[in-house]
Amino acid sequence: MGHRIRILDREFTVVGVFAPKGTLGGESLDNQAFVPLSVAKRVLFGEEKVRGAHIQVITAQAVPAVMDAIDELLLVRHRILSGRGEDFSAEDQTEIITAAQAATSTFETLTLALGAIALLVGGIGIMNIMLVSVTERTREIGIRKAVGAEPSHIQAQFLIEALALCTGGGLIGVALGIGSARVISDLAGWETLISPASLLVALSTALGVGLVFGYYPARRAARLPAAVAMRSD
Repeated sequence: MGHRIRILDREFTVVGVFAPKGTLGGESLDNQAFVPLSVAKRVLFGEEKVRGAHIQVITAQAVPAVMDAIDELLLVRHRILSGRGEDFSAEDQTEIITAAQAATSTFETLTLALGAIALLVGGIGIMNIMLVSVTERTREIGIRKAVGAEPSHIQAQFLIEALALCTGGGLIGVALGIGSARVISDLAGWETLISPASLLVALSTALGVGLVFGYYPARRAARLPAAVAMRSD
């Protein structure tokens, strides 16, 4: 406030600062300077023509009526007769925002679908690995039961192994995700934000996959009869 800045070849005094608004459609809304219309026409541009205007409406319900009023006013000001083509256009930012939100929603849906497929494929892989482990260690399971291990102990052992396997994979995935985001940000010049909550959700999801897809192999190992398991080669 009170500082002087130069716009084109003129100096202006800062009398107010807007709160940060972020970006819209890839354009920064914070990289803007506002001056009185009369000053802009007379001092900066040297002409009376206004090439565009932004109009803020109090409520969203009033937007259609305001746009109709703008069209009627410009038709009169531009002396355009009925049936003649207009030399101006009025756009509702809500339509642009709605289209952007629809595109974002579609992208999020596709991302979730791809993530779900990846989790399903990964979970099936975990289950297959654990089933192979149960098959290869059938004799070990029989010996443990013979010396007093309860079925719950066997089940807990294989569940813990599945969780450990998924935890390791989750940590590797998080590390690769963070590293990829940093590299892409540096190469593309983007600003990325990695939320700790998203990392926690990713690890929790990995643990959930291990718990769900590791349950069947663990349950199968726990229900093996000790005598049959000990005779396995």
